[in-house]
Amino acid sequence: GVTSRWHTKKLPRKTHKGLRKVACIGAWHPSRVSITVARAGQKGYHHRTEMNKKIYRIG
Repeated sequence: GVTSRWHTKKLPRKTHKGLRKVACIGAWHPSRVSITVARAGQKGYHHRTEMNKKIYRIG
C-alpha cells in the first residue's frame, strides 16, 4: 500500500475506513489527482520474466 511504498505516516487509530492511507489526495479544484500525490501501486522493479517451466533433463 501507500504506507510501505512511499513511507507516509499512518493515520490515527480512530480513523474510519483504514489507517494505512493518505488522508488528503488533493484539492477540490482542479478536480483531478495530481501525479505528485503518493498513491498505492507496484513497489519495486520485477526481474522474474519466466516461471514454472518444466525441467525434463539436466546434463
